[in-house]
Amino acid sequence: MGKGKRFLVVALGCVMLLAMASSSLAAGRKSHARKPHEVQSKVYRVAVLEAGTNWVHDKMLKALQAGLAEKGWGDRVVFPPNAHEISSWTAMGKAGTYRMAADLMARKDIDLIIAMGTDAAQALLAHNNGRHPIVAMTLSDPVGAGVVKSETDSGVDNLTTAIAPNQGLNMLRLFHAVVGFRRLGVLYEDTAAGRTYTNLDDARDVVREKGARLVEFPHLPGGASMRECKAGLEWLISNGVDAVYLPDIPCFDWTLSDPRPLLNYLREHRVATFARTGMPMVQLGALMGAYDFELKPLGRFHAAQLISIFQGVSPRRLGMVVPNALGLSLNLKTARMMGRDLPPDVLVSADVIVSHDRSLEDVRKSR
Repeated sequence: MGKGKRFLVVALGCVMLLAMASSSLAAGRKSHARKPHEVQSKVYRVAVLEAGTNWVHDKMLKALQAGLAEKGWGDRVVFPPNAHEISSWTAMGKAGTYRMAADLMARKDIDLIIAMGTDAAQALLAHNNGRHPIVAMTLSDPVGAGVVKSETDSGVDNLTTAIAPNQGLNMLRLFHAVVGFRRLGVLYEDTAAGRTYTNLDDARDVVREKGARLVEFPHLPGGASMRECKAGLEWLISNGVDAVYLPDIPCFDWTLSDPRPLLNYLREHRVATFARTGMPMVQLGALMGAYDFELKPLGRFHAAQLISIFQGVSPRRLGMVVPNALGLSLNLKTARMMGRDLPPDVLVSADVIVSHDRSLEDVRKSR
């Protein structure tokens, strides 16, 4: 074979070797690249932090899971039992909430953390590492509690929530429109979270707007017992209130205790009541309340937020405002016991009218 031919063969061999090497490198890169079907099949692990047990939290999680299932993500988001932390509403429990928040933030096997309630959101923000996305749910007033900056900006890159503008104001205005209270009583724990559970700022605004007076009992401890709440109500009645706004606190949580003795005490003294947590409390004896905590739409809203975050959207870029759909439920037995005749237009506009009290067992079963 001549020198020219030998050179040509060697050159061709080198080209083939280079091509094979290039092909091998490309194959290696492809083997390490995440394929589209691998991205789609990823299962996301979601942690949950609760500062204390609350029936609204349970209902919210069920609504969220239903919303994820509707969007085809039911089997792609899991809630590991060992990443669901629940503290208590007591002062000692609050310290525990902060420890739990720090533990969840330190975990590397979690893709997102849900904060159930104001206290849980504040604890997670106190230990925020900036990496784990946080979705805060069931907050009474995210802006008022300082969890988010405004209705349009959470102020924290890895945080989002849901905000129903003026919900507390609308509930209290509706309460006044029906009963025309002159001295409204509120009781609360004097903390940022405690004040939001009773919509304190909204109550102050409404009494100024309506020319009424607000009587405040700010001495409830965290996780107030029935006895402690009864003492607060006795103080409010001794100071001449004709109406009380019932907050979302443990002694009025019908899934944990029996609030009927408190409601009957208020009825006996002809004090009108509005239940922030809605129809279950009206069925147990409150005069009126929001129609219900209908959480299915909110579940869909939060499901869309989670999916967007898992697809790469920054939590801070997500919209937080949800429609404010406030209904009305009334208890006619309570109205009769108090000697109140509800106006026909109120009866016509009510979403649900309860003609007699239901047992605690029935209310729990129906939820």
